[in-house]
Amino acid sequence: MGDEDLFYPPTEAFLSALRDAMSCTGLQGVRDRIKGALATMDVPGDARGGKPRKRPALLLEMKKALQARTEERAKHYVKKILESFLEEKSNGISDIDLTRWRDYDEVITDSLWIFQRRDRSGSHSAWYWGGNFVPQIPRQLMLMFTKKGGLGT
Repeated sequence: MGDEDLFYPPTEAFLSALRDAMSCTGLQGVRDRIKGALATMDVPGDARGGKPRKRPALLLEMKKALQARTEERAKHYVKKILESFLEEKSNGISDIDLTRWRDYDEVITDSLWIFQRRDRSGSHSAWYWGGNFVPQIPRQLMLMFTKKGGLGT
């Protein structure tokens, strides 16, 4: 992942705009504050402060907030974005920060049945399992339910 794909919140402007969105009333007011937060994303952030977010994942979440049809739903998305910068949440069994789950490219969150072809990179021998063994499924389970340096990672 290149530095251009990362977003560090610039000073307080980005987070302040999102906090304002949470406290204002009316869907249009919330949307205006989200647009204000988006406008601050072009300002260089401080690479030393806090964890960065992947820009494409963050923009997707911002887009969802802007497209929300109700004030309540828009604020739900804004709250999740704020939490991703201000909190760290774990399930205790893996290294995945649940407030930033979209930032993990290697973890598939849609469906485990969308693989184009079987992974041929491991030391497994698929002849025994015939057509039923898909090595990506145990790999995804290890990523989601173990810590780095633990079982198979």
